[in-house]
Amino acid sequence: MRSVGFLRIVSVATGAQVQLGLTRGTTPKKSGYASENCSLGVFCQYANSVLFGFCWIAFMGLTSLAVAQEPSPLTVSPEGCRATRSGNIVTIDLGPLASESVTIPRLTSSLRQIVWKGVENEGAAPTLTPEPESWIIRWKVRESNAIELTFDDAPRLLSESSPTQANGDGSIFLAASRAITAGEKIRFEPQTFKNTVGYWTGKQDSATWTFLVNEPGSYNVAILQGCGKGQGGSEAKLEVFHGAEPASLIKFEVLETGHFQNFVWRHLGEIELTKAGVWQLRLSPIAIKAAALMDVRAVHLVRLPPRR
Repeated sequence: MRSVGFLRIVSVATGAQVQLGLTRGTTPKKSGYASENCSLGVFCQYANSVLFGFCWIAFMGLTSLAVAQEPSPLTVSPEGCRATRSGNIVTIDLGPLASESVTIPRLTSSLRQIVWKGVENEGAAPTLTPEPESWIIRWKVRESNAIELTFDDAPRLLSESSPTQANGDGSIFLAASRAITAGEKIRFEPQTFKNTVGYWTGKQDSATWTFLVNEPGSYNVAILQGCGKGQGGSEAKLEVFHGAEPASLIKFEVLETGHFQNFVWRHLGEIELTKAGVWQLRLSPIAIKAAALMDVRAVHLVRLPPRR
């Protein structure tokens, strides 16, 4: 077989190179990738197919990227305003709004900053007040036609959230922003100086996280909690569920830390996550000693080595 050159194709999507040998004549007797009397035309046809495939992958990749970056609208009140999401940012276009506040749904991310779009005067920035199922944004003087909220990660609705997955080290980090709160006043507070589940004043209040277990076994449990001066000593419980019935239970006493946003890590004990799949972890009070139970910024589950 006589070689007459080669054709090099560069993938538009990945930059990878494919080099095809071009031959004329017959193939080696028992080995080779072309059939007998394979011509230059056949190889060129194959090369064109490969090139078309690479271009199609590149086109689909760019199309998917464009769709993913499309701003996603949020329900906002009063009418006449528009709130969209793009990456880690929510932009609220106020339009002809005459009032001094807007309301958006509660989201699952901690707030990094809230500003008037295009205005650098931090003293006049709007403020955010969290409610259990919504957030109210207020201002005294309107400095711009739009408000921009920047979050630590992509802000999603609770209905859009999926179970929290394990980190690369196998541990499972349950942030306050991902908690589903149930009760009269309990809520997620996204402000930079809070980033916590707070307003934990009711005996029936609870916070629940959904997470995925890939490696069943024993896990150490740590909680990042704060509690105001004179508010410590309440009793609480941590339960994990795989189905309706609790699989593990830890009871603990809330530690006073001097302030509800003075957070400290505490080791609570061990739990058994016996099966792979979706689990839930729930925090709730047994008895509230003073005005409020505690604030919780995170729960961390760290897998223990298998016992021998």
